[in-house]
Amino acid sequence: MLKIKYILAIALTLAILFSSCEEEQNETLRETENLEKLYQKNQSKISIKQGVAGTLVLKEGNCMPMIGPYEGDNPCRNYAVRRTIQVYEPTSPEDAEGRGPSFEKIHTNLIAETETDEEGFFQLGLDTGRYSLFIIEKGKYYRNMWSDSFIGPVSIEADSVTIENPVIDYAVY
Repeated sequence: MLKIKYILAIALTLAILFSSCEEEQNETLRETENLEKLYQKNQSKISIKQGVAGTLVLKEGNCMPMIGPYEGDNPCRNYAVRRTIQVYEPTSPEDAEGRGPSFEKIHTNLIAETETDEEGFFQLGLDTGRYSLFIIEKGKYYRNMWSDSFIGPVSIEADSVTIENPVIDYAVY
């Protein structure tokens, strides 16, 4: 009888812990469901006068267009995530090893590095010029954006902050 009470007590404790963790996780999800509000909130944190700043988001789930109203939780989710952001000299595909969006190695010079906060916010003071921005994801250099023959291009102008909101995209479309 004592064993059964003990097992029930443990089961009840785990159920309470699980439900409180689920509520905390859902609280975080509610904050990132409206990306525009998150982006605005993070822009208010900018304290540099020149460089790059933004919000890093991870996107996952089924993001296929849906016909008609969707009932239940949206399977397409966006999460603000903590990761390392690295800025390099302009990097072309020839300057990187591997295939995008996850590169094995970058052969240009690292200029600056920072960590995002719990809301995905980051900022880096940079001199004017052109750069390539990468996210360290699973030990690789992640960037799913190319233009002007460069990977993850970012341009910094004098006395301004470039807003860059990169997305780590694992969603299905």
